[in-house]
Amino acid sequence: MARPRKTPAIENDGKTPTRRIVLRSRLIEGNEPPLSDAELLELLLTYAIPTIDLKPLSTILIDTFGSLDGVLNADFQSLTAIKGIKEYSAGLIQTVKAIDQRRSRTTSEKPASSESVIGEIPLPPYQPTPQKEQVKIKYKKPGTGMVSRALIDEAIRIIPNLPKTESLQELNQYLISNLHYNSVTTRERYTRYIAGWLFLEGTIDSTFLRYASLSGESQDLRDVCFYRFCKAYPLTIEIVQELLIPAIGAGLISRDTILDWLLQKFPDKSVKDGLRGILEAFKGAHIIKVGTKNLTLWYREPSLISFSYILYAEFGKGVHNISDVISSPVMKGLFWKPDSIMQTLYELRNQGIISKVSEIDDIRQVTLSKDLDEVLSILFRVK
Repeated sequence: MARPRKTPAIENDGKTPTRRIVLRSRLIEGNEPPLSDAELLELLLTYAIPTIDLKPLSTILIDTFGSLDGVLNADFQSLTAIKGIKEYSAGLIQTVKAIDQRRSRTTSEKPASSESVIGEIPLPPYQPTPQKEQVKIKYKKPGTGMVSRALIDEAIRIIPNLPKTESLQELNQYLISNLHYNSVTTRERYTRYIAGWLFLEGTIDSTFLRYASLSGESQDLRDVCFYRFCKAYPLTIEIVQELLIPAIGAGLISRDTILDWLLQKFPDKSVKDGLRGILEAFKGAHIIKVGTKNLTLWYREPSLISFSYILYAEFGKGVHNISDVISSPVMKGLFWKPDSIMQTLYELRNQGIISKVSEIDDIRQVTLSKDLDEVLSILFRVK
């Protein structure tokens, strides 16, 4: 019987930079750790740009367009506007995008394959894992309030399709089955991170799951995911209040400023991983731009949908002072324009989501009289 052939090792030809060889080997041989988005993009660019170090260029592209998906979805003109990206490189990226779109259409028309694949290809239909293989998720937060990974970008693709179940273990297994990393160990580890903010205190929030299924992979879902991340890891909001809001007039703040602040707050701790997790949350939420050295800051216009959800989730039924809403650390953390919040409240009153907005002398109040599920039905016009 003929022996099965092994994947040949990739050897250096003396001309190809060693880093490219390492990236290609990790991809083809499935070595751990799996390639990051930036490394996948870097490897892709090696087929268009033969000699120079492409790590800085891939990092610039990810920072500019927000994610690997953002790079692949960028138009030709935007790509060629980046220094170092010529027509040939932009054409290669556009070709990958076209192939991915063609593959997605084909996948949607055919039964799902039984094999896992690398990248964003939809994974096989979810089948609950037998009890003996299930992974127990720990929800205890670290004492510092930091976490090394946020993974909002990865979760946003999966959350809208989470099964309607009261079993927390089943939801965890669904995440493990549908994260797009090859290694089961990696998927299990990343599920622990996501579960830390997705299932606060180890409980299922059916209203949030309903919101996710209705809003889909949208900025409204990113806003609420970031809100839940901040509730799980409030150090993020503390950084917003102490550092980012005071710097918003300048429009940017350096990573090193935040790192120094963390080092002063936790002198006996290693904080670099914690900083990575917090910045990853901002980046995944598409709230501010996270660059290699600086964070670019700006205020945003509130979205009626995500603002409504967070308003009711944070304050609940009752009469509330509008000044408390505007000055809420959570509202500040979302970088919503303070001057636009009042206008948004009136618009929500007109939509029937808020019962009353009153301004008498110096007293300004808002009356919330609905359950969050009722609010969702109005927002999405569903029964």
